[in-house]
Amino acid sequence: ATGDAAGARRVLADALDTAHPGALFGFVWFDRACLRAGALDLARRAIRVGTGRVSALDLAVAEAMVAEASGAFEDARAGYERVAAELTRLGDVPEHAYATTGLGRCLLALGEVDRGAALLRDARETWERLGAAPRIAEVNALLATSAPS
Repeated sequence: ATGDAAGARRVLADALDTAHPGALFGFVWFDRACLRAGALDLARRAIRVGTGRVSALDLAVAEAMVAEASGAFEDARAGYERVAAELTRLGDVPEHAYATTGLGRCLLALGEVDRGAALLRDARETWERLGAAPRIAEVNALLATSAPS
């Protein structure tokens, strides 16, 4: 359903309709797909369906993403800060980069431009090492908008 938000939404909703509670494989990725499709309601629903069987860390990551998408930047910030340290400890480099990117976005939204930009630059370094062109472009666009006038 790439490029088709309505189609993606249908596929994601169908998956949720048939999922047993706690049976979402790739829970964080599923929630991320919901948010990319603009389906905040499905992302919230996925958290309810996934709760109980997913790890506390995955749940915290998903809650931070949903808080950010909802505009609750303080809650998202706190969530991303909590998960970033644990993701570092676990050595989950891509998820740490996602959390750092999210934290940077939240800080920008909260007016903490210097710290937000610094975190985004750190995340971009990781994305560059991973060769994640879409994430690099996202961070570059964020940094371009955060530059002083």
